[in-house]
Amino acid sequence: MNGGSRNNVPLVSGKGLMLFIFIFIFVVIAVSFLYYIRSLSSFENDRTPYEHSSLIKSQLEEENKSLEKEVSRLKRELEKCSHVIPPTKKEKRVVSFGLYGKDPKYTIGALRNAELVKYILPGWVCRYYHDKTVPKEVLEQLTEMGAELVDVSDSGITGDIAGMFWRFLVADDPTVDRYIIRDVDSRLNPREAAAIEEWIESNYAVHSMRDHPNHNYKFNGGMWGAVKGAITDMKGKILQWKNRKNYVADMDFLGSIIWPIVEGKVLSHDSYHCHRWPNSRPFPTKRIMKEHVGQVFDQLETPRKTDIFPFLEAHNPPQCRKKEEWIFG
Repeated sequence: MNGGSRNNVPLVSGKGLMLFIFIFIFVVIAVSFLYYIRSLSSFENDRTPYEHSSLIKSQLEEENKSLEKEVSRLKRELEKCSHVIPPTKKEKRVVSFGLYGKDPKYTIGALRNAELVKYILPGWVCRYYHDKTVPKEVLEQLTEMGAELVDVSDSGITGDIAGMFWRFLVADDPTVDRYIIRDVDSRLNPREAAAIEEWIESNYAVHSMRDHPNHNYKFNGGMWGAVKGAITDMKGKILQWKNRKNYVADMDFLGSIIWPIVEGKVLSHDSYHCHRWPNSRPFPTKRIMKEHVGQVFDQLETPRKTDIFPFLEAHNPPQCRKKEEWIFG
């Protein structure tokens, strides 16, 4: 009885069969989807260097359009502004940058400044000390824009932030009469142009700017400059400096090694710490909105908000203002 009863019972019930079919179909779809995703990944990895180059060129073309709009806007602003250094042919004047990697924050920043220099600092030329990690298309476009390129891949200056030191090598170039050091993720602006003009007229050999409450270093890495001969054997000094890894190592180097050499030759424009440094004076122009010299931007021209709030919402010290009513400097 029991054996015959077991033989008459279906091996799989109707509901069980439906569940089995559903699970089978789900597994097939899942496997197919995973295979599709893997195929896409393989396709991306199999792209040829030419295809990657085309992608970079396409991005640069889009950024050029944005740059042209920005330059047009800047031209309109500069027509109303008298604080732009007049062009000069008497001196070779260089804006020196360090450039490495392919992060668009820095590569696009380099392109922006190469265009801005023509309007902010006429007669000056941007120079980029770079290595082989910078995309070829970026270097080619910088050249087309009139910038100078110096490959320092074999300079011997290495470290996590070696690029922050490369830009200082302009001090060793005997063909350069006057130079300023800047960051590629900052933007040249009329406020610093006015300060640079005062520096040139002052006959001080070295220039330092501090335009933010956090600018409390003797030199900020990308906000200083000098004339030919003010600092000698810069490369030798850098090679002897062992710390080229930490975030502020370049400023530590400037404060420890360079400042003692030039301290009595420095003119400072300082909107917050003017009482601390010799030969300090306020910036000659009124601050516009919440801008500051050395302000950091991303590739979309968005300023770094943590530099603005709450720091620049407070009044600056009265002794660091050109005019008393310029409460923000």
